[in-house]
Amino acid sequence: MEELTEVQKAKAILKQHGYFVDNLWSTQDVTDRYECTEEQAQDVLNTALNNEATMEQIFYAIGDACDFENIELKEEVSCDNCGSTNIIKSSSGDISCVNCGWDENQE
Repeated sequence: MEELTEVQKAKAILKQHGYFVDNLWSTQDVTDRYECTEEQAQDVLNTALNNEATMEQIFYAIGDACDFENIELKEEVSCDNCGSTNIIKSSSGDISCVNCGWDENQE
């Protein structure tokens, strides 16, 4: 049997905790196409993947996939601050808004 690499082990642990790890982005995705350092590539990925439009598209695609699978939407929750329904609930139960950045743990 083939021994698992460090990355495969890390992905297995994350998957056990509910994270989707079958499609991950790497700094190499940036550095292969652009002249930049690893640190710059990390910053680029952080900006691109936390972009409001990216988040909205992911939530749209999740909704579309759930519709295709006939999975019903739970009661919709909206942000107390801006009214947006783009709410993220972390695995620890913390709630934050994609639209305005509101976090229930902020004072």
